[in-house]
Amino acid sequence: MTSKDRKTLKELINMIFVGTGLVIWYLFFRSDAWYLLFVFILAGVLLSEIVQLFIPALNVKHKRKKNRTQNVKENNKRTNKLNNSSNLTSDIDQLSGQEFEELMYAYFKDHGYNPQLTDKTGDHGVDLVIKDPQDGLQIAVQCKCYKKGNNIGNKPLRDLEGAKRYYKCPATLFITTSDFTSKAREFADSLNSMDIWNGFIVREKLEKWQNKH
Repeated sequence: MTSKDRKTLKELINMIFVGTGLVIWYLFFRSDAWYLLFVFILAGVLLSEIVQLFIPALNVKHKRKKNRTQNVKENNKRTNKLNNSSNLTSDIDQLSGQEFEELMYAYFKDHGYNPQLTDKTGDHGVDLVIKDPQDGLQIAVQCKCYKKGNNIGNKPLRDLEGAKRYYKCPATLFITTSDFTSKAREFADSLNSMDIWNGFIVREKLEKWQNKH
């Protein structure tokens, strides 16, 4: 709703309530109490202002619904692209961050993990949410396609551990094409709910999977 439309609607509401008050006064009270004329006019103005308070709220609710619809459409487009991913046989060293995420999505889907994409904006550091086909455990996954030598420290792991609560996941999985620092490994080892895959593990898993296709 534009500001012009909102202004027009407010004027219409004012006219309706004030007009209604005048009609009631004219039909029932005009010969008895002139002061009631002002009471009905004031009541009409106050009621119209109260009703107008709900106009911005309705507009915000409409915008939120529209944004949710857009996010669903974007995720559907991304899912369709991932289902037709051309990265299945690609060298992971040549992939971009998004392409690596697409590859891992395809990997987990083929293994029955029912991967779900998170919104690109405000993903809280989680790229995928997967479900273990054995026990139904929900796992928050972060994928990082880094060059060798660019190792993951413990801060990204801490961020992922905190973000899992937003997605109501009891467990986490951090995947990288590089490796983890010793501090990061210590942090992951201190948690029973976190698993980490470095470049060696990723390549081993992908190689076995790609050989089947």
